[in-house]
Amino acid sequence: MEENFNRILLQSQGLRDSEPEWLKCKRKEAIESINSFGFPTIRDEEWKYTPLDEIYQTKLEMPVQLDNDPSAETLESASVVNEPNLLKIILVNGEYSRELSDLEVTRSALIVRPLGELIENEPEAAKFLFSSDPKETFSWLNTAMARDALLITCPENRTIQKPIHLLNVMTGKRDKLVSPRIIVKANSNSKLTLIEEFVNLMPDKSLMNAATFINAGPGSLVNHHRISGSSSGYHVGNLHCKVSQGANIFTTSLAFGGNVTRVNINVRLEQPGASCDLSGLFLGLKDELIDHHTTIEHAASETNSNEVYKGVMGGKSKGVFNGKVLVEENIHHVKASQNSNNLLLSDVAEINTKPELEIYSDDVSCAHGATVGQLDADSIFYLRARGIPEIVAKKMLVEAFLEEALSQLPLESVKTEVMKIISKSNTL
Repeated sequence: MEENFNRILLQSQGLRDSEPEWLKCKRKEAIESINSFGFPTIRDEEWKYTPLDEIYQTKLEMPVQLDNDPSAETLESASVVNEPNLLKIILVNGEYSRELSDLEVTRSALIVRPLGELIENEPEAAKFLFSSDPKETFSWLNTAMARDALLITCPENRTIQKPIHLLNVMTGKRDKLVSPRIIVKANSNSKLTLIEEFVNLMPDKSLMNAATFINAGPGSLVNHHRISGSSSGYHVGNLHCKVSQGANIFTTSLAFGGNVTRVNINVRLEQPGASCDLSGLFLGLKDELIDHHTTIEHAASETNSNEVYKGVMGGKSKGVFNGKVLVEENIHHVKASQNSNNLLLSDVAEINTKPELEIYSDDVSCAHGATVGQLDADSIFYLRARGIPEIVAKKMLVEAFLEEALSQLPLESVKTEVMKIISKSNTL
C-alpha cells in the first residue's frame, strides 16, 4: 500500500517545481499529514465496512499531457445528464478544459477561474483554493496531487438562472489517480444550482479522488446534485459545506456502478438560520461496494437539518450508510431529522446502516431511523393477481421505493437513466 502511494507522491514533485512557495508548503504539509496518519483500513471505525485493498494494490500513475481530450460526442454519450440549456464546465483528468466548456459560462454572472489564472492575476484568491484543510487522508491526498483547482463564484444578490453542469472526466490509457478540486463560493443572497457529475471513460481501475468545497454566504441558496456512475474504477469523493446565517444548502448524491465508491459529505451549519437538506440514493446490482458517510454539525442556534438516504442492493453488491448529526454545546432551537431506508434484492447482497446522534444541548428536537428489508411478498402477490408478471411487479415496487429520492433530482434524463438501469438488471 505505502509503496504505491509513496511512488505517486514522488511523481507529484513535478507539480511543485514551478509553483509559488505558499502552495509548495501546502502540498508538503498534506504529504506529512498522510505519512503521519496513514491510509485508512478496515481497522478504522469509519472504514470497517469498506476495504480498500484493491485500490492500494493498484499501481496508479499521474495523468500525463499525452492523454488526449475526449470529443464532445464522447462526453455526451458518457454522461447521464442530457438536459438542454445547461451551463457546461468540463474538467479532464482534474484540469479545467476551456475548449470543451460552454462559452456561455463566461457571459453569465458566474465567475469561473482556474488555479493558474489566479496565481498569475489574483494570488490571494488562489490561496483561497487551498485554505480549507479537512483532517482526512484522501482530502490531504487531493491537496498534494491536484494538478488544477477551480474557483466558481456567484456574486452577491445574483441568481444563476441556468443549472451548471460540472463534468469531471477521467480518460487515458493507464491506471491513474485523478484529483479534481472545486471550490464554490456563493456570496450573500445569491442562488445557483450545480450538477457535479463524475465519469470514467477508462476500462481499467483508476481512482477518482475528488474534493469539493461549498461556502454558502448569508441568505444564499445552493442546490448541489452529485452523480457518480461508471462501469468500473474507484471513486472517493469529499464534499465539505459551510453554511452561513439564513443560508440553505440542498444536496443530493446519486451513486451507482464502479468497483468501490466512497462519498463523504460534511455540512457545518455555522450561524443562526442556517439549514441543510441531504438526500441520497445508491444503487448496486452486481458486485459494487457503495459507501456514504455524512456528518452534519449544528454549530449555532436556530439551525435545521433534514436527511433521507435510500439504498437498493442486488446481486453480490454491498451498501454502507453512516450518518452522524452533531449538536454542539450551549445552543438551542435546533431541529434535525435523519432517515435511512434500504432494500435488498438478493440473499447475498448486504446493507450496513448506522445513523448517529451526538447531542450536547438540551433545547433540541432530533430524530433518526433506519430500515432494511426485501420486497413485500403481499404486494407482489397483489400485483400478480391482477395479471402483472412477477418481474414487472418487482420492478414497479422498486421504482415506487426510489420515487421519493428520484423526485429530489431536477433532471428528467437522470431519472430515466436510473429506471433503465433497473429495467436492464437481471437481479430481480
